[in-house]
Amino acid sequence: MSASLEHKKQICLIRHGQSLAQGTSRSERRSEAMFDCHCSRKGKTQAANIPQLLTAHGGMENVEIVVTSPLTRAITTAVLGFAHRPEGIPLIVHPDCREVGGGTPIPENRPRTVRALKRDRYLCQLPAFEDLDFSLLPENWAKKGVEEPPVQTSKKGNHEGFLNWLR
Repeated sequence: MSASLEHKKQICLIRHGQSLAQGTSRSERRSEAMFDCHCSRKGKTQAANIPQLLTAHGGMENVEIVVTSPLTRAITTAVLGFAHRPEGIPLIVHPDCREVGGGTPIPENRPRTVRALKRDRYLCQLPAFEDLDFSLLPENWAKKGVEEPPVQTSKKGNHEGFLNWLR
């Protein structure tokens, strides 16, 4: 078997469930009240349906790793959707999976610190939240006054760093 086939990976990308901001008007979406907002009720239902969606692709048995953005709506989607994954499958928070760009960042795309996420009453009650590995987030991640966390970006976005890490 060639080296390229030995390390073949199947990647399933799942966008976060609907956020509270996505269910509002354009002007409300730019409100500071939407700062790193949670999923809406619809978004939580979408996340809870992930296991059924994966059934068409072999179910949870083919999942080796779950990687999520450090934004609240993505974390919520990951922990709800993969709460009942087989034992030993890590839940990793990766800074390069975060939505970026588009000029002026909208509040829902501005991240909170790991400390703030771990103190979030709703997130802490979610199944598998305690399993999240935040160790890849740099120390200065989302510090107050930092508009965009330091991520390796290019004209194509921050996906190159993530793909290199995934290899």
